[in-house]
Amino acid sequence: MKYHIDTIPVWDAYKAGHDCPMCALRDDNEGQLVELFLGESVMEPDRRVEVNAKGFCARHLQMMFTAGNRLGLALMCHTHLKETITRFESASATSASARRGLLGGLMRLNRQSQSVTQDAMEPPASSPNTTTSAASSISSPLASLSSRCVFCERLEYTINRYLYTLIHLWRSDSEFRAKLSESRGLCMPHYAALLDMASHQLSGAAYNQFQSTLREVQTRDLEKLEKDIEWFTLKFDYRNQNKPWGDSKDAVERVMNKLRGKCVSGE
Repeated sequence: MKYHIDTIPVWDAYKAGHDCPMCALRDDNEGQLVELFLGESVMEPDRRVEVNAKGFCARHLQMMFTAGNRLGLALMCHTHLKETITRFESASATSASARRGLLGGLMRLNRQSQSVTQDAMEPPASSPNTTTSAASSISSPLASLSSRCVFCERLEYTINRYLYTLIHLWRSDSEFRAKLSESRGLCMPHYAALLDMASHQLSGAAYNQFQSTLREVQTRDLEKLEKDIEWFTLKFDYRNQNKPWGDSKDAVERVMNKLRGKCVSGE
């Protein structure tokens, strides 16, 4: 996929010195999406069609609920619920039909097995796969009713665009390369996503140099975090009670955010 370059937000995130600039950008974009979907655009047909088809995950529903615009949220929930009811009825009918077919097939297999002698009573090789396939046809349509999120899909595209921009800046801007080398790295999920993006955008010596720089920055921050959280635990020993905390007071929050992406406040 081709992404357009948007350097200003990426530069600003790195200049701010966030623990993970990509998490900071994600937070900003989440807030903008909440305002956008609960604002006047709540009545725009294109957005309502998208919401009706996809809905929102639990996290983003909670974010919109706490934003305070209950009428805007109710309007979207109402039409999405109506769409869900329609799809639920269709999926339930499909599931019931598949279940009848599964039960009929099992009954036929049972009758066939009873007509075979005891020495030859081995289940047909295809029967486990047949059962699994039929069971999947029952559960998949129902599971799909709550498997998508408008915000998550938009954020995934946006973050990929920023990762693409980051690589472009590293390749073309010596000042940004220096800023990246001085940074705290990224959370582990965004670090992995950046390397994956780089494998498609860089090759040969350029990729090796980029990967080496990232690894050095990430290793440095991980080692500091390990020391900080160790000191946090040691501070609970009475012998260390009067010793300074250093950078360890928020070590638990920073480690959590580093390991799984921004999930708690404390930066």
